[in-house]
Amino acid sequence: MADPVIPKFEYDPEHDTNDNKEWSEMDFEDLQNSLARGGSIEDVAIYLCRRGAQDEVRKKAAFMGWWPAD
Repeated sequence: MADPVIPKFEYDPEHDTNDNKEWSEMDFEDLQNSLARGGSIEDVAIYLCRRGAQDEVRKKAAFMGWWPAD
């Protein structure tokens, strides 16, 4: 059996549609759930379409007690 083909991820800033936007209740739920499942801040920021604002994602997670504070 052949190995599965895994497409290469190409970062595009156009995907960061939520950078500098207000956080919704769903954003906080997704943040908490993604971190609880072992996601990194970078992975969660990409999932939330906030990769350009990783520091903001980290600060929100730390403020909520879901990530160690700096």
